[in-house]
Amino acid sequence: TAAGRIRALTTPHPIKPTSTRCQSAWQPNPGRRSTYRRGESVQTTGTSSVGKVGAATVTTAVISKCGQAGVNPRGEWLSATNYLVNDLVTRQGSSWLATQNSTNHAPSDGSQFWEKFASKSDAGAAGPAGPPGASGAAGAAGATGATGAAGATGSTGATGATGATGATGPSGPALAFADFFALMPPDNAATVAPGTDVSFPQDAPTSGSDIARTDASSFNLQAIGVYTVTYQVSVSEAGQLILTLNGADLAYTVAGRATGTSQISGTFLVETTSINSILTVRNPAGNSTALSITPLAGGTRPVSAHLTIVRLQ
Repeated sequence: TAAGRIRALTTPHPIKPTSTRCQSAWQPNPGRRSTYRRGESVQTTGTSSVGKVGAATVTTAVISKCGQAGVNPRGEWLSATNYLVNDLVTRQGSSWLATQNSTNHAPSDGSQFWEKFASKSDAGAAGPAGPPGASGAAGAAGATGATGAAGATGSTGATGATGATGATGPSGPALAFADFFALMPPDNAATVAPGTDVSFPQDAPTSGSDIARTDASSFNLQAIGVYTVTYQVSVSEAGQLILTLNGADLAYTVAGRATGTSQISGTFLVETTSINSILTVRNPAGNSTALSITPLAGGTRPVSAHLTIVRLQ
């Protein structure tokens, strides 16, 4: 009832201190907070409060003072520091009150030199995340990393369009050359019958032994390759001349004239497929006319007939 509560508040109650070291205050034990029952008293910020009647458990208080002598805060406990009675230190989150003078006696539960003054509280719940901070300045560029492994070869692309033909390059050097000739008179005094070769019995400049005669009318092409062959012969009759290679006519090399007394001449490319091939200039077999190689044609000087051979590749 209301009257009972008024009586409880006005009736004197004995004070029951909870700490033997601090007579004017009550130390929470074992944590920073303690539950006091009816009749117990606690002092917080200098004012005493008494437990209410009829309450099974009453006010929870946090100690802030400790009598007239008070305590001497010394900060974090250090092993080399000399501590006196009532020195207050902190260690591992709890506070400890010195009960004896000591040096290098670490505060702990059950210690004869220290009494736990306030226990470390449990960590509270995590607060809400704060707003994102401003972006920091961009850092310096890092060093270039090592070159990665080469990737797989891609597929072959489509063939591009054929480009325009380039300009003709300069002629390359000949690999070998030789020039053979005849002078009429005295050479080729007899007529050249069909199926018979023209003679070029005399030697003009030559590069060496790659192109050489085997007799007056046959010439050896030592290397396999492509040769340019040029001949010119003055004849008195209408007729033809042809190149032969290893005894076989080269049909594409026929040159001739129908009338007059001009020279028969031609220039052709000849390709060999075996070493030491034999080349001749022949009055083709099957022709009906034997050819007279004209002496002193057009004047009083002997007229020449030439066979020039150059190896291109």
